Amino acid sequence: MLNFFIKFKQIITYSLPSLFVILFTLFNIAVSKSFLDFGLFIALHGIFFWFIHTPNLLPPLIILIFGLLQDIIYLLPLGSTSLIFLLSIMLIQIYKEFFLEPSFLETWISFSIIFSVCIFSSWALFSLINYNITPITPIFFETFINILFFPFTYVFSYFFLTKFQLEKINKKKNV
Repeated sequence: MLNFFIKFKQIITYSLPSLFVILFTLFNIAVSKSFLDFGLFIALHGIFFWFIHTPNLLPPLIILIFGLLQDIIYLLPLGSTSLIFLLSIMLIQIYKEFFLEPSFLETWISFSIIFSVCIFSSWALFSLINYNITPITPIFFETFINILFFPFTYVFSYFFLTKFQLEKINKKKNV
């Protein structure tokens, strides 16, 4: 019986990055109805943080599945969000090559740039899919709100990263 609980704790610990991406999406769904809409790409907060710190615990296949699920939830063309998430993974990989141990300010600025590129890419993609230019004004507000909200999600995620020592687990999986 004790072995079951150890395995269960291990499964929960390994799936924490994925659960955080789901949590951020569900948070947006709950909050957007009555207070403030962070938009479709609030999941990029989790993807950015966890892909930088523990890339082995958040593989690209899982991110593709999250993109497809978000397309279903938000009634978007299937694969469009996954394409933007893949773009974000590519940009995060480039970012990781330039900054080995970034400070929080560098991380925040990098997130702002990557988030802006992804959201404007999605705007261009949706405009192309719809054959007309969609309004761009909400995109600026959405970008501003997400950039301001990033420090809170960073601290929240970093607390669990250190609490469960996920960087050590990630290094063990690398070997």
